[in-house]
Amino acid sequence: MIHNPLNKLMEKVDSRYTLVSVLAARAREIVEHPEKSADVNFKPVTAAVDDLLEGRITYIRQE
Repeated sequence: MIHNPLNKLMEKVDSRYTLVSVLAARAREIVEHPEKSADVNFKPVTAAVDDLLEGRITYIRQE
């Protein structure tokens, strides 16, 4: 279970859609390349959330 409040995650992105997209992309990357994850003991989505909160991943919004 993810224990991070949504408001902390929303501070890192501009919308809920962006949040879901960024986390899904990172989770897929972790599944495909587990050696790129800081901690492979987490579930991929949990690891993606932690990566976003700790600033290990960012995104660039393309118009």
